[in-house]
Amino acid sequence: MGLFSKKSVMTVRIPDMNCGHCEGKVSSALTQVSGIDKFTVDLPAKTVSITLAKKEPADFEAVQHALTEAGYPGEQA
Repeated sequence: MGLFSKKSVMTVRIPDMNCGHCEGKVSSALTQVSGIDKFTVDLPAKTVSITLAKKEPADFEAVQHALTEAGYPGEQA
């Protein structure tokens, strides 16, 4: 891997995310998942773009579990 190697990015669609409160719950859930470097919530598109950590990245199952536990199940986009 070179100096400019790409980071892995996962996009998750969250159909039930409709308002700022929902966005806060989703953000809170994702901060609890290890292996996520950063994430960006796009409320109008109902998606979250997740940049995975280079070392020991999170997998979709861990992300899905955290979102489902928060009441906002997602699907990989």
